[in-house]
Amino acid sequence: MAIVSAIAIIDALRQIPRHAYGDFAAQAVAWAKRCYLVFVCLGALTAYLLVIPVLGFSIASLIFLFVLQVILMPRTPKSIALAAVVAVVFSFGLNWLFAEVFTVFLPRGVL
Repeated sequence: MAIVSAIAIIDALRQIPRHAYGDFAAQAVAWAKRCYLVFVCLGALTAYLLVIPVLGFSIASLIFLFVLQVILMPRTPKSIALAAVVAVVFSFGLNWLFAEVFTVFLPRGVL
């Protein structure tokens, strides 16, 4: 079954005109430029997950939330102040909630 599927895929790819590959590459690059914020968010999430064991939940969440809010929000002094308050409340508030109410301790980090 896998061999038949591979043959069907190769046959379908051979029927695509040569000029279509260049159009596809140009359209893929244009799509990536339009959706750059998705890639920024995925990169920030990856960095956040890698940094949690080192910095701990509270500090890593504070940085992650603040950076993403500043990237996604309009950059006015009021919105940056609001982003800082929200990041502090959610990062340290969630840590307090899990530790005191649920008695589940989130990663503290090495530092």
